[in-house]
Amino acid sequence: MKKAQISTEVMYSIGVMVVIFLILTGISFNRNRELEKTSDFLKKKSECLKVSDTLSTMWLSGSEMEANITFKYTTSIFRVSGIIFVGETTETTTSVEATCTYNANIDEDYTGLLGKRTLKHREDVITITPA
Repeated sequence: MKKAQISTEVMYSIGVMVVIFLILTGISFNRNRELEKTSDFLKKKSECLKVSDTLSTMWLSGSEMEANITFKYTTSIFRVSGIIFVGETTETTTSVEATCTYNANIDEDYTGLLGKRTLKHREDVITITPA
């Protein structure tokens, strides 16, 4: 009779340890996913600030300046509002994940920028063309 009682207590203890392990694994998984989202956001924000800094520097440096830039994420630059959106684009949706502003005069709105581009400052306006 004592052996059966000890086995039940051991089984109960192992069950409790498994439940605790599963709870800790779930918490760890959620935190890891949050860290990945934060890392992705910071990369996109960095990309946004890089584009903003490039535009503003070109604008302040004067005419006849050129710069090459590689857009790692889908980027949209809007002329009138002075806002840059950086996000992901799929076939059906576009999600904006980072925004920033710039201080420059561009010739038109640019949407869906991805890959290598050349920025040219000519006659008080900046244009963006494929590299």
